[in-house]
Amino acid sequence: MEPTIYSADTHPIRNRQISKNSMTVIQRLNRAGFNAYLVGGGVRDLLLGLAPKDFDIVTDAHPNEIRKLFRNSRIIGRRFRLVHVLFGREVVEVATFRSNEVDDRSKHYQTNQEGFVTRDNIYGDIDEDAMRRDFTINALFYDVRDQTIIDYCGGLADMKKRQLRLIGNPTERFLEDPVRILRAIRFEAKLGFQIDSALLAPIAEHRQLLENVSPARMYDEVLKLFLTGHGEASYGRLMAHQLFEILFPLTYKALAQQDFPAQHLLRQSLHNSDLRAKEGLSSSPYFVYGSLLWEPFITRFNTLTAQGVKYRQASEQAIDEVFKIQHQITVIPRYVREFIEELWILQFRLEAKVIHHPEKLMTNPRFKAAYDFLLLRAEAGESESVIARANYWKGQFSVYEATLLADEQQRNREERREVKQALKNVVNGQDDSTNANDGSQKKRPSRRRSKKSKTDHHPGENKVNLKPIESKSTTGNDRAEGEVKKKRKRRPRKRSKSKNNSQESDS
Repeated sequence: MEPTIYSADTHPIRNRQISKNSMTVIQRLNRAGFNAYLVGGGVRDLLLGLAPKDFDIVTDAHPNEIRKLFRNSRIIGRRFRLVHVLFGREVVEVATFRSNEVDDRSKHYQTNQEGFVTRDNIYGDIDEDAMRRDFTINALFYDVRDQTIIDYCGGLADMKKRQLRLIGNPTERFLEDPVRILRAIRFEAKLGFQIDSALLAPIAEHRQLLENVSPARMYDEVLKLFLTGHGEASYGRLMAHQLFEILFPLTYKALAQQDFPAQHLLRQSLHNSDLRAKEGLSSSPYFVYGSLLWEPFITRFNTLTAQGVKYRQASEQAIDEVFKIQHQITVIPRYVREFIEELWILQFRLEAKVIHHPEKLMTNPRFKAAYDFLLLRAEAGESESVIARANYWKGQFSVYEATLLADEQQRNREERREVKQALKNVVNGQDDSTNANDGSQKKRPSRRRSKKSKTDHHPGENKVNLKPIESKSTTGNDRAEGEVKKKRKRRPRKRSKSKNNSQESDS
């Protein structure tokens, strides 16, 4: 198959737009004699003027060969063997060209009874790999060596038409991987592309295949739909293609009982999450899942309390029933469920008519999330009582927030004062220690004595320094000079006996 090659002057992508670590991986593979390209969403987003979340690399090197070139890498996956090259927190994903000629008898290519591919590790060439990809806009290869785009499936033309077209037979491709249905919905919502008319009927026909997908994988796909800046649009497209009822059957049923109101908590929550994503902020999975499952929970809770079940028992039973059914479709991690349970239980405390110590409740670590959740319910117009309680807590929280701000400012002032005092003490301490050292050096007696001082006494005399009597007119310098220049006393000479005898005879 001959591709269409677009030179650098026909498209806007340049090497400087690619992350440094991705360029390092591609260039090292090319220097080692392999062919490596950028592919997938990174190329697509750069062509559309968007900031890619990451860059995927594809090469003709096998996983073990890639692993030998990069010590900071690891091989992952059973269904598709990939190599993750680690650069600190950044992970560059490298895949090997996959073959389009599959052999069901091969141990490297396996499917289950429904036709879902459970293993696909048969390697091929670049043209075969292009035909194995899902949509034409994701089958564009970018070569950093000459900055050209290699197009085997007409993806660049579809991108200009803003059309979403599947590669291959839709039935076969959906049987291989039903998640491609959700990917089509996500690209439609994210990019604003129109799904090919030839794809609409197969989506409706095979949408039930989503029930066979691993619940753990579905959890991640739902987060991609609702937490990447286009959650509200994704919800609308899921409803339009009758897919939301498969992903969240209890929520769909609860909304259907309300005749699908135009404004409700889930839509309001997704709208706010989209605004946060545009501002570069993230939203918590537990908050979005809490919004998705709130309607079936509160509906079941009201039913149980109407039957005479106590509030606490009714809330626990409603939570268990909702999560038990939802876990069969999208698994929810334990820590996410615990957050959601606390979020829901705090709603009842916030809606209490009599609250004796609101400031104590506001010290709860989950209060802020529960408070934001209550405000969303009020904005969605859930009920008059919810709106009233939301207004009450707005006033309480504004006072509490002002108090916290004043306390924080006071703490900051005290900390600055303590730091200044500590610096002052350090400086003063250094001065005192310097003065103390100087004083001790002055008072310390000299251990060395001059040679003259050693000869000031006779060998048999006691070593006692007798200071001469000083006159009042003598100055300190004169005294010191006199002591230094003091002459040494001479011993009298002994006369011989002969001379003494002569003297005595003369006398």
